[in-house]
Amino acid sequence: MGATGNDQAGVSLAAIFAIFLVSLLPLVVSPVLPTIDFYNHVARYFVLTHIDEQIALGDNYAAAWKLLPNLGLDVLALPFLRMLPPLFAAKAIIILIFAVQYGGVLVLARALHGRVSLVTALLAAILLYSYIFIWGFAIFLLGNGLSFWCLALWLRLRERNLWLAALVCALFAGVIFLCHGFAFALYGIMLSMLEFGRWWQARPRSISGLIAPAFATAAQAVVPAVLFLMTPTAQAGQSAEAILAHHDNPASLATRLSEIALYQLSAIVRVADSPWWWLDVLSFVIVVALGIRALRQGTLRLAPVAVPLMLVLLALCVLTPPSLFGVGKIAERIPLVSAMLITAALGIEAHESRGRSVLVAGLALLLLVRVGANMLGFSRYDSDFADFTAVMRQAPKAAIIGPASPPATRERNTDAMRCEMYPPLVVPLFGNPAPLFANASQQPLALKGALADQTARARQASTSHDDPLAAAEPGYHYYIACDYSTVQIPGFRTLAHQGRFLLLEKQ
Repeated sequence: MGATGNDQAGVSLAAIFAIFLVSLLPLVVSPVLPTIDFYNHVARYFVLTHIDEQIALGDNYAAAWKLLPNLGLDVLALPFLRMLPPLFAAKAIIILIFAVQYGGVLVLARALHGRVSLVTALLAAILLYSYIFIWGFAIFLLGNGLSFWCLALWLRLRERNLWLAALVCALFAGVIFLCHGFAFALYGIMLSMLEFGRWWQARPRSISGLIAPAFATAAQAVVPAVLFLMTPTAQAGQSAEAILAHHDNPASLATRLSEIALYQLSAIVRVADSPWWWLDVLSFVIVVALGIRALRQGTLRLAPVAVPLMLVLLALCVLTPPSLFGVGKIAERIPLVSAMLITAALGIEAHESRGRSVLVAGLALLLLVRVGANMLGFSRYDSDFADFTAVMRQAPKAAIIGPASPPATRERNTDAMRCEMYPPLVVPLFGNPAPLFANASQQPLALKGALADQTARARQASTSHDDPLAAAEPGYHYYIACDYSTVQIPGFRTLAHQGRFLLLEKQ
């Protein structure tokens, strides 16, 4: 992906690798990272790997392998959890996902422009620590990264032979589907609109020129679509009637729409996420300002074939429903895909050296600032993790441990320290069963035995009270509690306390 000949707008492999290594620095400052869902997935991978080796796991979990459009990382991660300690395996998985995302943007840029620029590499690195990464949607991130690789492969092969491209990419698309169904759906949209953009730029342009590419594109969806209809995921999620029911009160429609608009704006502005909202807003303004300036000066140019796709993705940023087919937070995922596509679609002009220098210097400085900010923010969890482990060492062996935190600490748009990653880690680090993601339409894991019974009671209690420790009848006998303002919780005995953490036993 380096520059060729005298093309000074290209970037060397060494520079690409160096930028990627710099972007990984926040991963080394703490054993655990403040992601919302990721460690729940890691704990599931651990269970699937060790379920036959630990009695407590076999008594409370059952492997539930079946056809699902979310299996990619469950299969791929198992060797990591066999070969490495859980926390090291988690970071190895993150590095793999980052490499797939980063490389996907760069190879698509190479396919669109014939080279990769420093601007592309810097922007792709900034997007690694995204809003979706902090959510911990690891499987989606992997599938989406693979989509960009497949789009680049399509653009390369279709120039040689359209049907060869369709065959090869159909196989690749099947892998994307098995990684994440929604990532595959987005791949279909991106591929279709790139082909439309290619046709729109063609001269002469005719309707007949769309027919063969349309069939070649649609052919890639046949097998995944059939497989999807065979999965339980196809029947999951909210119906259209349920989604519309949220807006059946005209008096509350304006309020609801304004809430959605503000939430969507936050997802767009904080598409590249840091521990502080003001830095994300400032970063967004700086990148947009630098981009507009570079486009006006002619330093940057937009790949014409990508224009229709960009318009569609930007429209989807505001039009997508909150959930579909059991996939939540859809509206938050689209801005990341859009930002990655824009990064790949923006090429730099080799002749405009002055404007290029300003742009590269600005983005390089921004990347360093954001890497430093994430290192500072993530480093807070080093001593925090030590407190968590000290408290959990007092837990009874093989006891089921439930999670507890005050409702205010679970808000997504908070710069306060997070708690969500700790409760699942009691499984791989201490051997204590705990509730994990085990949705039959999404994950190949099922809860059973005492864990299933206690989890069912906890879910029932959650319908009556937001705080699991304040419910009339809490579901679990033991809790790892995080961020409570007092060490004495009515109805519980405190077995251990350190820092933000309490180990509680129901009285």
